[in-house]
Amino acid sequence: MKIRVLLFAMGLASLIASCGAEDLGKSDCAIHYINYLDRSEDEYQELMVQPDSQGNDQSLENCYNRHHYTRRYILRLYTTRNDLNAGNCTEEEKNDIRAEISERIQELEQDIENIWSRCDEVFGGD
Repeated sequence: MKIRVLLFAMGLASLIASCGAEDLGKSDCAIHYINYLDRSEDEYQELMVQPDSQGNDQSLENCYNRHHYTRRYILRLYTTRNDLNAGNCTEEEKNDIRAEISERIQELEQDIENIWSRCDEVFGGD
């Protein structure tokens, strides 16, 4: 009997690990949006480390590119936040996801103000 309970517990732990414990209790809608936001963040981070056309990591061109990528990512987040209304997520899930998106938008807007809007000043542009 103890072996069966142990095997059941191991099987359950394995299932939880394969499904992602952080997703337990969340609707398919919430999991979809969370996964989408994670992928979007990964794509944004990949763009932000790309060198410019000359292979430089730090340049006026790269600063402009990063400014553009950040603005584009912010728009993507706004769109996702608005699309959330049409999803089948619970109100609590929608509120949690909206709060997470709003916080990230605020961080990115601060980056634009403090970093990416200073490209010409830092790199001596026009």
